[in-house]
Amino acid sequence: MKILFGSRVAPYKTDKEFIEQLIKAYPNIEFCLSLDENHEEKEIVTSDVYYGVPSEKVLLAVSEKLKWVHVPGTGIDGISNQEFIDSDIILTNCPQAHTKPMADHVMGMITNLAHKLWEQRDFQREHVWAHEKYKRAGKFNDDSFVDLSETTLGIVSMGAIGRQITQRAKGFEMDIYAVDKYPSDPPEGVSQIWGLDKLDDLIQISDWLVITSPFTTETKGLINEKHLHLFKPSSHVIVISRGGIFDEKALLKGLQTKKIKGAGIDAFETEPLDPKSPLWDMPNVIISPHSSAITPTMFEQRLQIFRDNFKRFLEGETLNHICNKREGF
Repeated sequence: MKILFGSRVAPYKTDKEFIEQLIKAYPNIEFCLSLDENHEEKEIVTSDVYYGVPSEKVLLAVSEKLKWVHVPGTGIDGISNQEFIDSDIILTNCPQAHTKPMADHVMGMITNLAHKLWEQRDFQREHVWAHEKYKRAGKFNDDSFVDLSETTLGIVSMGAIGRQITQRAKGFEMDIYAVDKYPSDPPEGVSQIWGLDKLDDLIQISDWLVITSPFTTETKGLINEKHLHLFKPSSHVIVISRGGIFDEKALLKGLQTKKIKGAGIDAFETEPLDPKSPLWDMPNVIISPHSSAITPTMFEQRLQIFRDNFKRFLEGETLNHICNKREGF
């Protein structure tokens, strides 16, 4: 049996140490660390298991020998080869490892925007005591802080990330609503989970609209320019899962025209974000470099998911976290 670690994974120190542990634990199994895409393309032909995010070029070289591809992350939108999608090759990912830190990041962005911590940090750098600026703020204007307990949180896709956000938002006494492709009974603290046909309604009531859905052909551009008139003057958008679900040009227009009051963005349509993008210089936007899930615990949990699944694979058991390749998540 041969396990191939993709070239996009092997350079990371955490994964190198992890691979060394596997080699020691399974001396009779061949572990191959690909050096680059060309090497990967050659080695995947004789591999039983692939760990990483294979490129289109690598997927074209897949043989009938390959039984399982494991993505050490949540999103599988980078895998679009139709022959692979139609095949019997199992695809798994690590959804649970990322959800808690991503939810923490969302609430950090929300509280930062609600209390203008980014602005106060700027005042701190300039040694400015801006007490009077905020003291004079009226019931609602650009200088006002926001009482989160008086706001509505809208979640686009009530999956694992959305449920973790819900757990945290309940502590702020926010009203919580969601839409989902497969609506279900709402968990404690959530008023309603509607189908995607109620997306317009969700936008209209939300002070905080959080994008947590996977990026698929169905969700690409799900929110776009035609939705801008639906946003409340108090609305903020948090993009945490993938860019492109909220069309980025439309989001920029909404921020520039003040249809949308502010945004926290961790994921973009094209990464890294173009240094010339106007988003960098907007005072009402918080940008993080697709880093919301990066914690030591997350890294260890996603490695443990593979350890557990690898053991199950060797013992012929059903794997955990099997993705629906056709649905894209």
